[in-house]
Amino acid sequence: MVGRFFGSLFRPNPTHPEGLINSPHPDPFRVVDVSAVMLPKSGPQREPPRPLEFRQAGYNDRFEFRTLFYDVFRTPNGVRLSGPPLLNLRNLARQGKFRLDGHRRRPTVHDGNRTLFGHIRYDQPAERLAIKIANLETEVSVQADESTTFDGRRVVMAWQKNNRLEWIADWADFYVRAHRADAVLIYDGSDHYSPDELLQVLRKIGGLSAAIVVKWPFDVGPMGVGNRYWDSDFSQYGAFEHARHRFVRGARGLLNADIDELVVDKQGLSLFDRLELSESGALSFRGHWLTADIGRQPARHRDHLATTLGAETCGAKWAVVPSRVPKRAQFAVHEILRMEAPLSPDLWFRHFRNVSLGRHITRRDVEDSTLGPIDDEWVRTMDMIGWHGPHETAGDER
Repeated sequence: MVGRFFGSLFRPNPTHPEGLINSPHPDPFRVVDVSAVMLPKSGPQREPPRPLEFRQAGYNDRFEFRTLFYDVFRTPNGVRLSGPPLLNLRNLARQGKFRLDGHRRRPTVHDGNRTLFGHIRYDQPAERLAIKIANLETEVSVQADESTTFDGRRVVMAWQKNNRLEWIADWADFYVRAHRADAVLIYDGSDHYSPDELLQVLRKIGGLSAAIVVKWPFDVGPMGVGNRYWDSDFSQYGAFEHARHRFVRGARGLLNADIDELVVDKQGLSLFDRLELSESGALSFRGHWLTADIGRQPARHRDHLATTLGAETCGAKWAVVPSRVPKRAQFAVHEILRMEAPLSPDLWFRHFRNVSLGRHITRRDVEDSTLGPIDDEWVRTMDMIGWHGPHETAGDER
């Protein structure tokens, strides 16, 4: 292996069909792989940033000890290294040996908020990356720059695991009808169904022109302790920065919304229209909970008519024109770091308590005492887009 590493493994091909200017993929609906790099079970590993006394039960089972990079992919000026923050591994990575198609290159790496910013400058369309760091010695395919699929499109993005397929279909259908979205990007870590099964559901959504399902087998990571120590949930932060650089650079607009979150405009306008007219090129918006008053499960979004008594306002979500994002900014879960995204008074998302597998809290066993007034604005929005609910039968699935 050592001989292979230091040899000239691959020669750059200036006539590579994708070149440094990416060509459109023939199928805008597809499943996309990543080239993950894992550290050996023996040897240096990522050390948890959280003090031992604040690591809850199961912390170590969910912490990302061994994933060095989530993906390695081409960009217009080189190769991007996407991953969790390096933390204690930073110096090892900087001292490591990297070869693109046999040519020695030194990466630039630094940690962001729960993610890695890594890049290797290269003036050819690289195909293979060989890495030697401590006792890790490996080589991986450099994945394609997939951004042309979403050029000029209005994209809705979500990280998800095992949500019911009819929930995902409803989520996509809503954004097409209510906000004239025409593309979706889903980071999928499911083990209840395959990425191809999910893609087939998305193909059936009228009005979608493109959909990519990214195979993303990385656990969300340990949650925080109350409002403290949100420091180890790397996966979603990594996915959003991955999306920014591999997929949505040329998108007309990008919305970050979970499968159980649907954005409602008070005036019935398109979120993307508001976004494109905004001064900053970014908007944020709050949300509130809705509860389904039905005697059976599973509920659908349209089964939720009542507000939830006693529930706090949900953390903000955001939408952005990617071409206007400053280089030093970062896509985070509830904000865009180092970019102004004014809070819109006209946009509020609905957070659907029963459309959930309970990643943060148990939501599905809801007492009648939590039911508040009917959300008339939400009911009007459903009427406007042709949704009629609550649905009549459990068999209404795509």
